[in-house]
Amino acid sequence: MELIERYVNEVGRRLPRRQRDEVRRELRSALLDAVEGSAGEANEEKVVAALERLGPPEAVAASYRPADQYLIGPDLYPDFQRVLGIVATVLLSLLVGVFALTLLAGRTEGAELGSRLLGFVGTLFNVLWVAFAVVVLIFAGLQRLEVEPDRGNRKWDPRRLPAVRDVDVAGRGELAFGIVAAGTFLALLHVFKDAIGIVVKPGGELLLNDVLVRYVPWVSAALVLSMALHACLFWRGRWEWPTRIADFAIDVFGLAVLYRIVVAVTAEKATLAAAPLPAPVATIIVQAAWSGFAAIAVIVALKTGKVVLRSIRGA
Repeated sequence: MELIERYVNEVGRRLPRRQRDEVRRELRSALLDAVEGSAGEANEEKVVAALERLGPPEAVAASYRPADQYLIGPDLYPDFQRVLGIVATVLLSLLVGVFALTLLAGRTEGAELGSRLLGFVGTLFNVLWVAFAVVVLIFAGLQRLEVEPDRGNRKWDPRRLPAVRDVDVAGRGELAFGIVAAGTFLALLHVFKDAIGIVVKPGGELLLNDVLVRYVPWVSAALVLSMALHACLFWRGRWEWPTRIADFAIDVFGLAVLYRIVVAVTAEKATLAAAPLPAPVATIIVQAAWSGFAAIAVIVALKTGKVVLRSIRGA
């Protein structure tokens, strides 16, 4: 009866949280009764026939609430999610890229980089918020005009229903890769400690080694904490609130270490400028460091926001 579970999961996913459990119970019971009450032994063909009679999950979900109560109804909502994801991804990529190029091309002093980073985060929030509002207004207008998406003339096939995905299940393959990658990087970090730094040209002077080596113990601590968390998840097999909080804390700790490294590199700008290097190299190194920090901070923020939204929506 896996198809039934996949079906009721898809219907429930399209309903408000307060309705999901009740609707899923009703649908499951009705479908089981229909299959078991039919002549002969219950099998997949009878389940498929019952689901085909009931109709696609989005149509069943729509029947539980009148269309005029929706800002964006079930028919349009999958397209709304897809368009919103594409718009957010494109805008985020463009803004991060433009910010990085602006830093690399400019002559911003180290003292100003922090304020520019905060300004970038504010701009990013404003642009994404406006984009979200525009997409919502467009789809709300389509809903009011009763526009129906063209799904083609293909017959709905219950066998193509997506499997029920438990978002709290920890992927063991991904965890194993993370442990191996972190362990390998940790080993290389200590074996080649004297080679850590920046070389502007082949055979040139190794820059910033003395600065970066000071933070090797802190980077090592972040890697060991990450490996320990991944090992715990590999053993337990599921994400839980304690492990999610620990993951967030490790991300914040790693960002704090990275911030201190970037600040230390910025403080060395005068020393770099005094070295026998092309004039803009010191500025480029500092601005590239801040750009990298900004990109990683955005990734951590998006990862955290995704987890929070998922918990709020109960998906």
